[in-house]
Amino acid sequence: MSITNKFPRSMVLSWLFARIGLFVALLLCSICANGTAMADEGVGVKAEVKRETVGKPLTTDGQEQVSMLSAHLLGQVQQARIALDANDSSGALQKIKKNLQLAGIIRSMIPKTHVTTLVRDVNGKVIYEDVSDVQDDTYVVYHKISEIDQTRMVTRDEKDGDKSGLKYQGSEFVDLDVVMDLGYVERRLQEAERLLATSPSEADRALADAQSNGTSVVTSMFESPLHDAHKAVQFAHESAERHEYKAAQANLNIARDYLAEYRDLIPASQHEELDRLRAEIEGTAAEISSTTERTHAKTTDTTQGLLQRLKNWTRNVSPAAKETTTAPKNGSQPTRPGRQPVPNPPAPTPPAAK
Repeated sequence: MSITNKFPRSMVLSWLFARIGLFVALLLCSICANGTAMADEGVGVKAEVKRETVGKPLTTDGQEQVSMLSAHLLGQVQQARIALDANDSSGALQKIKKNLQLAGIIRSMIPKTHVTTLVRDVNGKVIYEDVSDVQDDTYVVYHKISEIDQTRMVTRDEKDGDKSGLKYQGSEFVDLDVVMDLGYVERRLQEAERLLATSPSEADRALADAQSNGTSVVTSMFESPLHDAHKAVQFAHESAERHEYKAAQANLNIARDYLAEYRDLIPASQHEELDRLRAEIEGTAAEISSTTERTHAKTTDTTQGLLQRLKNWTRNVSPAAKETTTAPKNGSQPTRPGRQPVPNPPAPTPPAAK
């Protein structure tokens, strides 16, 4: 009995195509991973991929220009929709054409990679060839870093006349990018241009699609032990100035612990100086036990000195931030304007305890 009598022909064909598809997928994966790939000796073919980049990588200024023009393009998409809403099809068409022109200008600024895929037989003859251009399509149009501080109240000590104060718990930086997919926006603009004469409502739908699905939000959260230590000493100094000695002591201990965490992130050659700073912070925290004016002045002077030393240290070494959470809407790596990937802004003055 033949296999086609035992199983339906469609099932047999599906099985064969699935096996062929699996073989092709594995071959392409090998090509992408190694640049060249040799097929099974029984087949006797050789596949190779050649890549050639045309154009220079974008400079920092070039990245900023691309980001600015991409943001302008999105703004003009909205202007085209406003024109459609006012029944001004001619004005909308003008905006769409200008947007497509601007998209072409942006593309001309971005380097391309020519990818050539070749398959040769056992004699070296090319039996398959494909050439394609690859270009980055994602660009940041808006960027912002926000800092979130966590604090809690330290209970006052009635016996020593101490005041309540804020205890620093740590900071996280929220790094937010709004990213535009130029290829998607371009296709929706072309669709809107085709539909505008016959169906303005469908053209508007295409423009709305460019705005919603042509953009995505990429967020990351960072923390920096060195920045946290700096902030904790800042809180300690402000607390001491307000006679909030328990809070000052707690914040100095927190600064010591953050520096211990930071120590694991830096070269051993920097450990000695950092250890001296940690020991001084720990000693100052242990000495805070009186509320006399003389001790108060000494405490504030000492915390001020520690704060200055930590600022000087921060200027000379990497903040060594750790990325704690990344939540991108998509897996793209957008072209970003030139900036430091690890934030390390100066610590703001903490609010006064109530």
